[in-house]
Amino acid sequence: MFKLYLPLGAMLIAASLSGCSNINKQSTNQSINQDVIQAVDTGCGSTDTTTFESYISGNWQSGHPVQKLLITSDPQPYRYYRDDGSNDIGEPIWRNTMSVIMNMMNTQRSGSEYFPLIINGDLTEFGHGNERRSFREQIVKAEGSQKGPLFLPGLGNHDYANNVNDCANNGCARDAVCDHIIWTKTIQNKSSGVSFDHSVKKEGNETVHRGSLAYSFDIGNLHVVQLNLEPTYTVNFHTGDPIAGTRFIISSSMAWLENDLTAAKARGKYTIVNMHKYGNWKDDSVRTGKFADLVKNNKVVGIFAGDIHLDLGKIGVLGKVPVFRSGALMNKTWLRLLFDWNNHILQVDSYQHVTHKGEYKYNIDTFAELAPPPARTVKVKLYSNNSFGGTLCEMELTPGAMKTISKLCPGFPQRAGASLKVTGLSGPLCLTVPYTLNNRCFRGTYSGTFEVPNLTAWPSLPAGVTHTRGGIDNGYKQINY
Repeated sequence: MFKLYLPLGAMLIAASLSGCSNINKQSTNQSINQDVIQAVDTGCGSTDTTTFESYISGNWQSGHPVQKLLITSDPQPYRYYRDDGSNDIGEPIWRNTMSVIMNMMNTQRSGSEYFPLIINGDLTEFGHGNERRSFREQIVKAEGSQKGPLFLPGLGNHDYANNVNDCANNGCARDAVCDHIIWTKTIQNKSSGVSFDHSVKKEGNETVHRGSLAYSFDIGNLHVVQLNLEPTYTVNFHTGDPIAGTRFIISSSMAWLENDLTAAKARGKYTIVNMHKYGNWKDDSVRTGKFADLVKNNKVVGIFAGDIHLDLGKIGVLGKVPVFRSGALMNKTWLRLLFDWNNHILQVDSYQHVTHKGEYKYNIDTFAELAPPPARTVKVKLYSNNSFGGTLCEMELTPGAMKTISKLCPGFPQRAGASLKVTGLSGPLCLTVPYTLNNRCFRGTYSGTFEVPNLTAWPSLPAGVTHTRGGIDNGYKQINY
């Protein structure tokens, strides 16, 4: 047990979070709050982080007839992807990419319900302090309308596995693990029924953390499991004073997982399992053996993994259970899950930024795939001037289209004063400038034609159609559907 001193008067509270010190508390706005919590102990030395505690309140675990979740992975500062699929490291471009995708996540999480955001590992490239700070600065932009965990974390190989004995004093692995412990323990303390495979206590002269760091929680009819890197991973590492420092003994999560899934099934829950690596486990025979048996026998309806940055959506099955890649934030890819509890259907939609890349819909009892409805095209008339004047660019788009306006209509003027007519909207239609926050999106379903006489002004739209963001000074570069 250690004590936390808050600079909000003379308040003293006791806590048993993790053994990580110098924790900076984040407010619910998108800037770093200067209210600082200082923890004095011997557990994690000079680790500094943010609890994100103030985001969590209310009954965020309540269920809804249609339950929506967002799953992604690999923000991995400062790596980013180019349009051609190549990748590089550069902080300014990474920050710009993250701002775009985090603001889009904020839009996706708007509404009258709390929508979880799960990140399946590789929150950093090397576990360095500047990378961890940059992630914290960006993730606050993904805050939704309703109170609940800002995000649900997972650990990947770039967070801890790659960094053991490969960073001074094992500080990179220590800090990544301490981040995870603090964030998860905070969620556990502010929520109901969160199971966390972790303990910390003094053993002789050392402070020792034990467990797989896996955790789980319920939200409505759904049970969500996070296994971090993969369930057979183990490692033992030390940091700090050679005699009286801190030790982390990371164990396999398989025993914990068996108990957790059995208990969830007994409560009548359906389960999704998250991790970073789906293949190449420390003991890969477990994946098709014991792990597959647990999945088969305990109402697991989906497995979600990160790690492979260019993979997205369904990649196979384990037995009958679909396996999905959750994309990579650095590539602006992610999944949206919609659980229709009345009909026992799960729909998994794949996206790159706002562009729909695919859909997989199935019955969660039989795993029978349900055919998606036929694609509906949208007709767009884009005018270079307000009030439908100037040059006209006409196009017909199918879902998943991402078109460069200058290629569709060579010579089309790029200016702020544009207008638009849309016929047959059946999904998100966005005018964008890639890698910036400059976009105007229209969402909903409308079989008729609606008109936007000025893309820089607040439009009057028919019932069932909404819009996000606003106009820009120099026109739009792409149109996505």
